[in-house]
Amino acid sequence: MPSYLSFSILFFLCIVTAHSQQFPSEKQADAFIAALQKQKVDTICSLKYDAVGYLGGHYGGDCPETEKIIYIFWKANGKTYLTQKNNCKEYPVIVIKDDQFWNIYFENKELAATQKIKVPEVIVKDSTGTHIHKTLSFHYSFKEIALYINGKRVLDDKSPDSFFHKNLIHNRKNINHSYNTSTVIYKLRTALDKIIQKNSKRLVALK
Repeated sequence: MPSYLSFSILFFLCIVTAHSQQFPSEKQADAFIAALQKQKVDTICSLKYDAVGYLGGHYGGDCPETEKIIYIFWKANGKTYLTQKNNCKEYPVIVIKDDQFWNIYFENKELAATQKIKVPEVIVKDSTGTHIHKTLSFHYSFKEIALYINGKRVLDDKSPDSFFHKNLIHNRKNINHSYNTSTVIYKLRTALDKIIQKNSKRLVALK
């Protein structure tokens, strides 16, 4: 029987190692957020597409393998703005109208503060009986969401994409799928992902 728990522990060690150093694009994004906060912008959200052994290039990007792609949303003067940050090219700042994703947090902020995404679990039957094992699919991608309100980082999530998969390795069902996909984090991930895909043609690198 494969050691699913050992594999999960190894996965998290890989994530910790991957985040032990900060890449140029991450420094650039942090500096941009700090500049917004100095301008008294009090509602900011960042979304980073990442992976263990990240190779870059989400949504047609052409960054080197050492780079990350980070999107930053912020609200000012009644409008929501979006830009992309990486260490390869400069991107425009655009105004987006479909910004209801802010409501997902503000209408559920107490719940968001207490909800925890559960590690996927599968039911395994063998000669000794029925067991529940923590496990992961062999997909190392994850999204990192951070939300800053009034200068404070009120939300920080780095859940692997596999935590929201219905079926995992060996086509076993993730018994935590229904719970994980009902969380505030999942709803935010989904909403932000849709906005980025919808506006990808407007976020063309500046020449």
